[in-house]
Amino acid sequence: MERIPYKSHFALFQDDDSGDEILSYDHLPQSKDINKMNIEGDEQPGNHLQRTKIIFDNICLVFFDLETSGFQADCDILQVAMKCGDFTFAKYLSPGSAKIHPKATEANGLRKEGTDLYWNEKKVPTEQSQVVVHKMYSFLKSLDHPCVLIAHNCSFDAPRLTRLIMKESRVHEISTVIIGFVDTLPLFKNKFPERKGPGACSLTTLPSETMSLATEGAHNAFYDLYM
Repeated sequence: MERIPYKSHFALFQDDDSGDEILSYDHLPQSKDINKMNIEGDEQPGNHLQRTKIIFDNICLVFFDLETSGFQADCDILQVAMKCGDFTFAKYLSPGSAKIHPKATEANGLRKEGTDLYWNEKKVPTEQSQVVVHKMYSFLKSLDHPCVLIAHNCSFDAPRLTRLIMKESRVHEISTVIIGFVDTLPLFKNKFPERKGPGACSLTTLPSETMSLATEGAHNAFYDLYM
């Protein structure tokens, strides 16, 4: 198994007054053994079915993705989705006064009318950001293990998710369940060195061109998790 490249000294949560690092890549184990990976089951009341979650070195591997109102550092998050085995979390956030860039709409299909949010011309249920952050914390805590959040092009998603958590003043709570972030993009660039240029290793081109997988629904955060 190829070693996951953890970045060093990449503080995502930081106390503005003290400068103390609360969460960073350095808190993650630096060496992994595939034999340490296991699947844990969780029997659901009343139906005797099990949901499973992926545990690696006593850490939950949680894949996540965001859809945003734009591409700048301070753009708003419009959708957040997470998946750990069979455990899933997905919410749309109320766009409020956010302006959605036309290029973002072109990419993710999200647009707004007033305070309503639409995905591919269908109105979707939204919740206020503070409610979504609280529910996200509850979801991650329910996994009963420290969590590493994994995303494709995480260098885009992690700072924006961190900004939202800081905005809602939930850093202390969230940092008890999230111990770091991992970016899968460098792994794929190493796996396919012949693929060059913008978007060559994106979530839309990789599945369709290397595995012949359909990419309908790409750039919806929840669908992206399955790719």
